Formats: sequence, C-alpha cells, structure tokens
Amino acid sequence: MMSENDPIQRALERLGELRHAEPSNQLGDEIRGFLRSPSTLVVAKAAKVARELRVGALIPDLLSAFNRFMADAPRLDRRCAAITEVVSLLVDRQAAARIGAIRALAVNGEKLACSC
Repeated sequence: MMSENDPIQRALERLGELRHAEPSNQLGDEIRGFLRSPSTLVVAKAAKVARELRVGALIPDLLSAFNRFMADAPRLDRRCAAITEVVSLLVDRQAAARIGAIRALAVNGEKLACSC
C-alpha cells in the first residue's frame, strides 16, 4: 500500500478527481502536467482521463509521452500501460474524426456506398 506522501499516489488520486471535472483550459493544463510524469501509471491514467473527458488539445503532449516511452519501452513502460492508453486515445480520436467526416458527407447529400 502506498502512503499519502507518495507523489505517484497523490497524482493518481488527483486524476481520479479530475474525471468528474468540467472540461476547461485549466483542466487541460493539469492533465498536460501529468502526461509529462516519468511514471507510466500516472501517464496512463492521465491519457485515460483525457480520453474520457475528450480533451483534444493534448494531442501534441500525448505524442510526446508516446515517443518518450517508446524510446526504450522494455525499460520505461514494461507493462505498456502508458503506451496502450495513449494509443487508445489517439485511435478513438481518429475514429471520431472519420465518423465526423462521413456524417459531413451525408449531411451534404453525398451518396455513400460501401465497397466491401
């Protein structure tokens, strides 16, 4: 069990609190700080919170965290916790963008046909 004075535990607890916050610039800044943490657990939870709250302004910070851990993943992110959460968020964002583009075509009267 971690103590209350453990900085990783405090960060994880704060991120748990942020899951219920309203999206704002301050929220993005706070999550951005957690994405810079050397702790894979903290970065993983920060990415998860960003995904849940749909904080899109953090994409450059997420890519930076991804690159940082991928530089030596077996040593820096043994369980792939941070890398997995960052990739999940990026995949979700890409899927959302594609769905938005498809909806825009449909709204503009474009005929959509499946080629499969």
